[in-house]
Amino acid sequence: MNHYYAAVRRELHKAGGIEIMTTGDGILARFSGPERAIRCSTAIRGSVRTLGLETRAGLHTGEYELIGEEVVGLAIHIAARVAAKAAPSEVLVSSRVKELVTDQVFRFKDRGAHKLMGVPDRWRLYALEHY
Repeated sequence: MNHYYAAVRRELHKAGGIEIMTTGDGILARFSGPERAIRCSTAIRGSVRTLGLETRAGLHTGEYELIGEEVVGLAIHIAARVAAKAAPSEVLVSSRVKELVTDQVFRFKDRGAHKLMGVPDRWRLYALEHY
């Protein structure tokens, strides 16, 4: 796991991502924009493959709060639920992330509307198909 975390943190640093917390074998991070997050997710996917591992990335954008060292907010829960829906080696994004992506190099495949556990409404999710 030390090699895994080192690889992930290296890619986060390169992409300007900021680690918020670890979640077991995952890392929650924030970025200045969705395209940076997508690029970082694909870089992490490539880096950990060299270790014989696969990742599942779930991306969402929204507000959260830091209360002491705890991160709270609906956006955090949505991101975690999106990641849980991702297939191995998949970068899955919420409709809010997709709407903010302007670079045409990113192509997404509609994965339909999903009920996310503990989250109101249904959320349309998109798999990164090409980058």
